Amino acid sequence: MNEHRRFSLLGTGLSLLIAMASSPCPAAQPTPDCYVRKSNWHASLLASLEALAGSGLEDGFEPFESETLRGGDPARSIRVPLQGAKELFLIVTGVPDVRWAVADWADARIIRHDGSAAWVSKSAGITALLGRMEKDITLKSGLYQKLRLHGRTFEHGLNVQADSIIRVQLQEASAWFEASIGVDDWAGNNGTVRFSVLGTRRAAARQLWVPLMRDFGSGPERQQMNWERADRIFEFAWHPGDWQTLARRYAQACERVPPLARQAAELADGVKDRNDLNRLRESCYLRCRSLSESVEWARSMDFDAPRAAIEDLTSSFPGVYPADNLARLARLQQAVEKALLDFHQDRLESWLALEDAVARFEDFRRTALLANPLLDFESLLVIKRVPLGGARRTNWEGYGYGEYLGVPRQSSWNYGTMPNVDQWSNEIAVLSPARADAPLVTLYQPPGSRLVNDLELHWDAKRGP
Repeated sequence: MNEHRRFSLLGTGLSLLIAMASSPCPAAQPTPDCYVRKSNWHASLLASLEALAGSGLEDGFEPFESETLRGGDPARSIRVPLQGAKELFLIVTGVPDVRWAVADWADARIIRHDGSAAWVSKSAGITALLGRMEKDITLKSGLYQKLRLHGRTFEHGLNVQADSIIRVQLQEASAWFEASIGVDDWAGNNGTVRFSVLGTRRAAARQLWVPLMRDFGSGPERQQMNWERADRIFEFAWHPGDWQTLARRYAQACERVPPLARQAAELADGVKDRNDLNRLRESCYLRCRSLSESVEWARSMDFDAPRAAIEDLTSSFPGVYPADNLARLARLQQAVEKALLDFHQDRLESWLALEDAVARFEDFRRTALLANPLLDFESLLVIKRVPLGGARRTNWEGYGYGEYLGVPRQSSWNYGTMPNVDQWSNEIAVLSPARADAPLVTLYQPPGSRLVNDLELHWDAKRGP
């Protein structure tokens, strides 16, 4: 059963929040043998790729990488020569999001040397290493519907939701892998994905993202990983020590900010070692990504919502809530709108001015909303838990996402009947002060990997743990 503890809480200014302070990492997967953890995700990936290079693993065939496919696009037919491969890996990556990344390997089949074919969905040697899959129907909850791409129905195939890795062991010598690929019609015009058909070595490199996202789940590092995956920095073959190849990839990805793209191109020519690469990456690539996000944020910024909230707080708490916040909001909104009006993409100072205006608006918005007089507590008591499975793709069959979060499913189940109560990474923690940038401090961590739930708080402090 799950862990039950009683806590006595002294003092005032404490609010209880049962929350999932979770890192959206995939379900527990075996850590690849070549994975080498370093002080940050980027150093870990480079060290792991160096270890993989010495592992002796080989692909056995030339890998296939698709362009980005979007919901509503026609199906794309692919034919990948397998040569002497003994296994292949079918990988779908959400670019960058997985919300609508429902992808089809429609009519997926292995072509033998004599020209005969075998449906992959009927193979005994198929395993989902990451994510869930359905064979010959879609994952759409409660509906046994066939795979459909651009209005065409397919009787056979695999439906997955990115990020997905499927291993196919070949039972005999095979000549080709064939399929029609795309985003399934039930996503409409939503969803952007990329498809990969990889051999053993390249698939091992791709699977390194699983432990990386597990071990480096903080906001900034997770954001960097998403950026570099979207820009395909490490998606193609790379030989350890070939810093020029990585430098050119980073420089090419800087094209979204022309002034930095020019700087990156000049720096790339002189990259000779890892230190040179890090300078280019940090001064140009990461800067470029941050600036471009600020511009996108400014163009889609919702000014009405914070204005409505501040108007309500001002009228509800006269004399308590700062009366000048509405005027400050208006000035900061004008600054963002002026920076957008004056924006010229070929001038770096325009990018910097817009980034500054967005940052000042966001800082104020956060401060103004947290100044709500009802938020009069100093600390939050939370359950911090790493969920099992993907945030938009539970590993549990049916009944919603309860068990993914560590609570009973949406039925008559209760905590006493939940399975897998000893496979969790969770703790009771305190967030103090109650602000987004405050540290989470562990209050109690259960032995092993027991599930923590049902806190019993004793505010009078008369009962100990």
